[in-house]
Amino acid sequence: MSDRKIDFGPLTDVMGVHMETPAIHKAMVNMSQMAQLNVEEQTPEPYLGFTFKPASMGLWKRNNDLQIVFAVAGGEPQYVALDKFIPLVEHMDDSRKGTIVLQNHRPPTPKEPAREQVIARIVARCSAVNIFRGNPGVIINEDEDIRSRHSFQVDRAVLAVYYLAAKLYLGNDERIRQMVAATEGMRSYEIRATNCERDDLMLAAKLIG
Repeated sequence: MSDRKIDFGPLTDVMGVHMETPAIHKAMVNMSQMAQLNVEEQTPEPYLGFTFKPASMGLWKRNNDLQIVFAVAGGEPQYVALDKFIPLVEHMDDSRKGTIVLQNHRPPTPKEPAREQVIARIVARCSAVNIFRGNPGVIINEDEDIRSRHSFQVDRAVLAVYYLAAKLYLGNDERIRQMVAATEGMRSYEIRATNCERDDLMLAAKLIG
């Protein structure tokens, strides 16, 4: 990993003094610790079970909400709401808060089908955004509860641009915290982030929010 500062160019002028706020400063430090993507050398190593494939990021309007979309050749695109994407970056180094619930599960009802739980974590050593989708209607507690796994290796500078854009779009940190608290749910699965050589997960059983 590298501690080299990321050059944000004109975005630094746009953000102004906000670049020095604690949350943004922490996010900048986190992203500077991500391994640099090298397409020619195919480094860093991908998350276990995946091959090296640089991913793309973009903005996508879905259900009237602006979201971040991650895409890679041959894979299924994954969408992350801005208010989930921000803590995903800011807490990537946190062993307790690093795994973010992107979507709560929901048991089936007479009027609505079951909904899957979706969790995510950024693994800095792989420069990977990992998104795991569970079986419909249940909390992800163990490997068998996971329906699909997606890993997107992204350039840290590109990730930083979308992070700053999301901060500008959503506004102040208090609003973001309130949005996260209002939509967060029970999480009992921790995506392991200590290395890129194993894909096992740690059971944590904790209430978020």
